[in-house]
Amino acid sequence: MRPYHNIEIIECGEPVIEIPLKEFAVESPHPYEKLGAPYGEHSAYFIRETVVKYLIEAQTYLQQLRPDWRIQIFDAYRPVAVQKFMVNYTFSQVIEEKGLIESNLSEVEKQSIGKRFTKFGLSQVLMKRHLLPILRVLR
Repeated sequence: MRPYHNIEIIECGEPVIEIPLKEFAVESPHPYEKLGAPYGEHSAYFIRETVVKYLIEAQTYLQQLRPDWRIQIFDAYRPVAVQKFMVNYTFSQVIEEKGLIESNLSEVEKQSIGKRFTKFGLSQVLMKRHLLPILRVLR
């Protein structure tokens, strides 16, 4: 178990609002949404109100320095259901790459395979697979 698993998550009550997408560079629909991630009533481009305020301030400052540049947002709102979806999706991709069939795997084998992306962080596996292909310099 990772140390942060023992930390209770306490809802701060600050509203989650939509990021004004016209102000930023984004891929739409979001790569996780394309895969079928269950965002529910929000899209991946929702975030806490204060964070939106600071992003807009940062974008305004960037425009003063580089008028033709925009901050690119890759990920923001990720509820637990989406995180679970991405873990399951990545697990399926890993076993497919290895030519394995999930129903034939023991629990020990499943855990061993799962360690591949939990050891280094799921986000690194997903970054290589889904986000790196869309990285680009926006001008």
